Amino acid sequence: EREMEGLLYGDILEPRIIALVCREVKTSQCRYPANVLPLEVPCLAVASPWLMLRAFDLGAQGLALISDRERCQLRFDPDKWQGNVRFVQGLLDHLGIESERLRMFDAGDAESDLKRFAQEITKLNSTPLRSPESATEGLKLPVLIGNFREKLGVPRKGAITAGDVPFGRLELDSSECTGCGLCAFNCPTEALIFLPGSDGSSYQLLFHYQSCVGCGQCVNSCPEGCLQMENILDLDRLNSPAKTIFEDDILRCRECGAPIGPRAMINKLKDKISATGGPTSQLEICPECRIKAEL
Repeated sequence: EREMEGLLYGDILEPRIIALVCREVKTSQCRYPANVLPLEVPCLAVASPWLMLRAFDLGAQGLALISDRERCQLRFDPDKWQGNVRFVQGLLDHLGIESERLRMFDAGDAESDLKRFAQEITKLNSTPLRSPESATEGLKLPVLIGNFREKLGVPRKGAITAGDVPFGRLELDSSECTGCGLCAFNCPTEALIFLPGSDGSSYQLLFHYQSCVGCGQCVNSCPEGCLQMENILDLDRLNSPAKTIFEDDILRCRECGAPIGPRAMINKLKDKISATGGPTSQLEICPECRIKAEL
């Protein structure tokens, strides 16, 4: 990011175009137009949606991603990465910025293609984006998208579903959830939080949309199959607070009052045991009281 910033704020011909170039692409393979600023990266896989958008945020009028499929030592597959490109292109379109400003190129044809690309960008009106030099450490993708909308005056509504969307909208079937908490335990971004009540008698499962990256680990870890994930950038919910998607109380031991577990989970166990004709009364007693009762 800082290298892009340095390139874009130099004395360069307009319109300024950043080219993120895989290090396997040899300098001799391509001669760049004067206004195309090449920046070598270890692999194009580092060109995340955040980095692509940040290039435009810094004032780039175009962004070229150049890879060499044959030379790549990391087996980077440009075709698979197109999903990220399509997402950013869809978002740019929604923001009123032409999606053709972002394009992928193969090193074999890059020189002639870049010349045409630079000519096409020249015909477009300049984007009004040109962030001042500032530290962006900790600036996450939702915040960056929010900054774009404010600068461009785009309403906070609409949805992006194109490509590989790095956001997820989660739906929970409360009739099936037992409150086990495995979804929150396995969430890598803490988009799901298992929050106990202040008195220990209840709990809530909170979902924070803008923290979700749509990985689906919560869905895969749910033993009841009560979660559904849709990969979508919902601009209406991008800056919304965490939402309670499930809540229940904690069942307490009928003998000593110690907490046993989520009521929904205990009730589900009772239903399963009852279906086999087994007793369920022991489920309402904590382990310590069971031991005492057997002595």
